Amino acid sequence: MSSFSVTPLADKSVEDVKRAVNELCAFAESIGGDIARLGEARARAVMADELRIYLRDEGEIVRRFLRIKEHMGLKNDTEVVRFLINDYWDRNKDMLQPALEHFNLSEKGVCILDRTLADKNSRGRIVDVHFKPDMVWCEYCQSAACEHVKFALDLPEVQEIMRRKSLEKASREVEGPSRSA
Repeated sequence: MSSFSVTPLADKSVEDVKRAVNELCAFAESIGGDIARLGEARARAVMADELRIYLRDEGEIVRRFLRIKEHMGLKNDTEVVRFLINDYWDRNKDMLQPALEHFNLSEKGVCILDRTLADKNSRGRIVDVHFKPDMVWCEYCQSAACEHVKFALDLPEVQEIMRRKSLEKASREVEGPSRSA
């Protein structure tokens, strides 16, 4: 049994690491192996600093793993798994990127990269969300309650600007009465 740390990847995106681990589990199951998983609550707590995965297997998957390790000239199992995760990421990073990403920020608003608006000429569209005196407004959707506004309001940097500009009221209106200020 071996364990490895994917801390550098988890630092970039815990969701991407979870997705990669799920792919690894599916692969292991497809050839009759298994992976001892962390419980969901423990996985969240551990992933803040380090991800530990214990792989228990036999047969063909072990032979494949050892051949990859030998071919790559690596000394430990952790390096093999890191390589495989990084290789998977490199081949699939466009599909694994979050749909919305904070792009730029000022006191007047925030720019959000929306990858769901990609077309053959671009990988997404920059959407402007403006901080108005009485609301937060998405220029693209012409709305104060769209997914871009909600995403912007969840950004800590935006929350700090809103506190400074006293826009908590707009935040509560978009999220409803359950949103904490």
